[in-house]
Formats: sequence, C-alpha cells, structure tokens
Amino acid sequence: MRNCILLVTLIVTLADVQLNASPFNYLKPEGFYISALGGASIPDDVDYQSGTSKGKLEFNGGMSLTAAVGHHFLESWRIELEYSYRTASLDSRTIGGVNTEVSGDLSQNSLMMNFIYDVNLNYHFFWYGGAGLGFSLANLSINNKDDSDLVFSQQMMTGFGYRLSQKTSFVVGYRLFYGLSQKHDLGGVATKIDSPLQHIFELGIRYDF
Repeated sequence: MRNCILLVTLIVTLADVQLNASPFNYLKPEGFYISALGGASIPDDVDYQSGTSKGKLEFNGGMSLTAAVGHHFLESWRIELEYSYRTASLDSRTIGGVNTEVSGDLSQNSLMMNFIYDVNLNYHFFWYGGAGLGFSLANLSINNKDDSDLVFSQQMMTGFGYRLSQKTSFVVGYRLFYGLSQKHDLGGVATKIDSPLQHIFELGIRYDF
C-alpha cells in the first residue's frame, strides 16, 4: 500500500512538473503584442452613380495586408491599433443594363481600433472573436481617373490560433469589413459608390512580449 501511494505521488509530481514545463499550458498573457496577417479580400458588387447615370461596379478578388500592436487586459481581452492595406481590381461596370469592362481598382488604407476576446480550447489551440471601428482612406481609379475619400469603417473578425511557443502563435482568420459610401471626383464628374462589403480570409503570426 505504501508503495502504491509513493507511486501515485511520483506520477502526480511528474505530471505537474511536465505541465508547468510545457510551453503550451494555458496562458494568461499580459502586456503588449504585435501581429501581422496577409490574405485574400473578396469585395461584393456595389451600387455606383456617375453624374446622373446609375449602375453597379463588379470587382475581382484582391489582397489584404494587416499589422497591429495591442495589449492584453482582463486575462482574455485584447485591445489593438491596426493598420491595413487592401486592394481589388475592377472587373466591369453596368450602366443602363449595359455591362462593359473597365480598368482600375479600389484601394484602402485603414486605421482601426479593435476589441478582441480569446478563448483557450486546449494547450495548443485558441479561438478569438472581436470587432473594430476606424477610418479608411479609399482611392477609386476608373479608366485612369482616380480620387480619394476618407470614410468611417467597421469590421467583425473571428478565427483560430495555434501556439507554436509560449509567445508565438499562428493565426487563421476571417473578417467582414465595411465602410460608409464614398464620394469621388473623377475627371470633374461627381461619382458615388457604396463601399463594398469585403470578405477577408487571412493567416499570420502573433507575438506576445
């Protein structure tokens, strides 16, 4: 009986040591972190008005690049300041039922403030979800005519992370990005478009200090 007690005590002690030594035990990170993500942006078609003509703009898929610096608080929450750049080329323009190919693109430089919540799933994996508000400088170019407009923007995000170490995590995520309508002056013609709803699929790295 005494040997059994000693054996159980030894197993529990070794398990506790192994758990504490593991770089993948449940973390309650504090302090700052940085992250960098890249991926694909898929904009929806949008309503378009140029002068008195109304129609739609259609986009091809584009790219998204994001960098952020943030801080942990209340164990599971994060607040971060994020910069992102996204661009998507134009595919076609439809006015009066006539669809024509056009050259150009829509690019956005955005500065967002995000609030994010992390949930540990096991020693390696965690889920996150959050939302952000900010502003985007949107540049619309159509047939070599371009103009920029600063618009209010918002986003929702979710994804999963995999801890490569106590400080470094690999992240795969999705975000839904949207801004207010844009007003542009293209070659002296007042042009208005609804900012496209963008579906963004991304992956990257987060490093906790």
